[in-house]
Amino acid sequence: MIVDEPKGIEIEQKREEMINLAHAFGYSNPDTVKASQELDKLMNTFLLEKRTYSSIC
Repeated sequence: MIVDEPKGIEIEQKREEMINLAHAFGYSNPDTVKASQELDKLMNTFLLEKRTYSSIC
């Protein structure tokens, strides 16, 4: 869990949303897939920011 940062909180919320959608409608439901893609984007942004910050310090 990465809830110590605002982006981490956003990631956790999106992850929960995706899990709830998957349980309710299935993994291949368009809303579940969309939430998964949004989660991927958030995670990629988070990791890129972490990597950039680490290389600066």
